[in-house]
Amino acid sequence: MLKKIISIIGYEPTLIIALPFSIILFLLLIIIRPIIQIRVGFLRSDRLGHFAANTELYLCERDFYPNKSRSFDIFYFARKPCNDYLAKMWRRRLIILPWFFMRPLDLIIRTFSFLSPLHAFEARGGDRDIDNLYEKTGPHLQFEPMEIDLGEACLRRMGIPSGAKFICLTVRDSAYLNKIYQDGKGGSADSTYHDYRDSSIDKYIQAAENLAKHGFYVVRMGVVVNSPMNTTNPKIIDYAKNGMRSEFMDIYLGAKCEFCISVGTGFDAIPAIFRRPILQVNNAPIGYAYTWGRNSFFISKHHIDIETGKRLSLRDIFARGAAFCLDSKEFLRKGITLRENSSEEINHAVIEMIKHLNGTLKLQSKDDLLQHQFWKIYHEGLRSSNQATLHGDIHSRYSLSFLRNNQSWLN
Repeated sequence: MLKKIISIIGYEPTLIIALPFSIILFLLLIIIRPIIQIRVGFLRSDRLGHFAANTELYLCERDFYPNKSRSFDIFYFARKPCNDYLAKMWRRRLIILPWFFMRPLDLIIRTFSFLSPLHAFEARGGDRDIDNLYEKTGPHLQFEPMEIDLGEACLRRMGIPSGAKFICLTVRDSAYLNKIYQDGKGGSADSTYHDYRDSSIDKYIQAAENLAKHGFYVVRMGVVVNSPMNTTNPKIIDYAKNGMRSEFMDIYLGAKCEFCISVGTGFDAIPAIFRRPILQVNNAPIGYAYTWGRNSFFISKHHIDIETGKRLSLRDIFARGAAFCLDSKEFLRKGITLRENSSEEINHAVIEMIKHLNGTLKLQSKDDLLQHQFWKIYHEGLRSSNQATLHGDIHSRYSLSFLRNNQSWLN
């Protein structure tokens, strides 16, 4: 740890200036600890998913577990926030002090294991709601009246009428990570390790058009994206490309959407922390699926054996160790390539979501059996991989239409 501190200070030599002040603060913490328990920690502020979900789940744990709320916690941003407006909103709920002073203090505390009681705890599951706390607590972020007025005015300028329902669509491609790495903010120069999560926006046009027919507006999210949405439908708004994007509206749209269609990327943490339903399509790896939302569905990418060209069953995916791969090269080493969900599969999952939310989803006679089969295999795969702790009580459902049309996948 000492070597790490030296390397950090070598990378940020200005920290040496703050070090004497940090030592004084450290001694003060030790002196007053018998009276006031103060802890120090950082927020994972560089990636939106962690910045939103880890922080929200920390607050959920403080609410739900009284023994974790007796201390006085002080935070700092480990890196420049990826969304300054979200940082502004977190400052309303947390004490967040300047990095310049807090970073050396935190490093001092982390150097010695016996000082661990001085370190602010992080959410037990990181960004995963393994204790199902989202449904047991309310959202910790609220918009002020002026922000609501601003958000509604922005919706009108985007062409979304007052009271109209809209869906957030977030489809990951390589553009965002490439930009981060080109700007020198991503560490390693290779951003291709997450290419297995990419998806083509063209596969979502059919579902977006169908949503528009049902009266929804569709807002395609994204900070930077490779391709535009090829549609002239006025109810489909390419917010990521039309020049109207702002950090405030990223948060407002995620908080106010009817539900979010996502491929399992950072943005979907925004609707999640505001307790909005999530439809996750093209999920990979399947072992990390979003499973804690009662109003949420998901569907995964097809796993294809490179040598035979055959699709792997759910059991095969776990048996081949592919359910937890977090690097494109890992899939290739296991002889697996991933194929995106078809436009029809995505559209059917969207229809299920709409019907579920408006109470018109009718289950067929085999649906409960198919869900039971899916989750039985899934739980067996988690246990055999020693990864059961990634999930709490599972409340999400796998796409009904996919299971109906692919019953052999569960063999």
